[in-house]
This record gives sequence, structure tokens and C-alpha cells, in this order.
Amino acid sequence: MPRSAERAPTASRPLRLAAVALALAAGALALGPGVLRGRLSAALRSPETLAREAAAGLAGRRALDAGPVRIELDDLRLAEITVAVDGPRARVVAIAEGGGRARFGDQAPSLAYVGREAFLLERCAAGWCAADGALPALRGVVEALAASPRPPGVRVVAWQIRVERDEATAGEDRELPEAPPRRAREVRTLRRDAAGRWALAAP
Repeated sequence: MPRSAERAPTASRPLRLAAVALALAAGALALGPGVLRGRLSAALRSPETLAREAAAGLAGRRALDAGPVRIELDDLRLAEITVAVDGPRARVVAIAEGGGRARFGDQAPSLAYVGREAFLLERCAAGWCAADGALPALRGVVEALAASPRPPGVRVVAWQIRVERDEATAGEDRELPEAPPRRAREVRTLRRDAAGRWALAAP
């Protein structure tokens, strides 16, 4: 066999490598510089950093569902965010503070909130997503408050909610069905059970 024929496979290897390089470059151009930079930046950051950024991004939420209650947030801030990543999940603890309104039935009390939130993030197509929805403590307390018994005709004007680890207090401003209408205030205590459900504490 001629020597030129023996050297042909070796000589073609640089051509194959060049073709691969061109294909990679074309793929990068197709993605666009912004997408490429974003992917490279994400690849260089730790899972903890990415999960923390995803948790902080929940501050942009403006609507939450809590059973039959619709929570509309005018503002929301998350501080003191800590993250513990365990494979495809991350446990997040943060202090949330915000305000807005809760709508249920014919009621629409204003809402002021500060509390400790603990929730899980899971890896998703967007990077990290809340596993069971955002702000589970706020949602649980609001759902329990909305379902609590009240005298007929009472209108709930406002809630001021503070959540600790497994206990919450809620000031409830009411308008009583009297002539003329009269305002009253009640402070309620709620506790979270082993299953994570919130309920009014026994007097």
C-alpha cells in the first residue's frame, strides 16, 4: 500500500477537529451573545448562589392563592436568605415583609405581614422553582384566618400578621353591624401542627 494512503487518516484528523470547532462556533452564534453569556455565568456560579437568587426573585410575586383566598401583594421583600442545597432540592429560610389585600367571599381586608418563611426549591427548566408555592407560612395563616368563625354581618377590615417558627399572631380589625357601624379589634394566635397546617390556637 502506498505511504500516502497510510497517512490519509492522520492527515484528515485536523480537518475533523476544525469542523467540530466551526460547528461549536456556529452554535454559539445561533444562541446569541446574551444567552451564551447567561449560560456561561450560570455555569460558573454555585448551586447555592443560583438557589438564593431564585428565592430572592420570589419578591416579585404579586398574587398568591391560599385555598379560597386570593392574596394580592403591593410589595414584598425577602431578607436574611439562607439556602441549603441537597441534590435537586434546596431548603430556603428567609424573613418576608410586605403588604397588600386578601380577598375571600365578599371580604377584602388589607394585609400587613412580617414573618419567617421556610420552603423548598426544586431544580426546574428555569433553574430553581418553589416546590409547593411561594410563602407557605403567609398562605397557611391567611387561609386559617379566612375560615375562622365570626358573628354574622361582621366585616373584616384589616389583618396584621406576624409569623414565628411554629406560631403566629394576627390582629384583626373588624367593622361590626351596628348603627352606626363600630370598629373593634381582636388579636388571634395560630399554631402550626406536625403536618404543617395552621389553625387557631385554643383560648
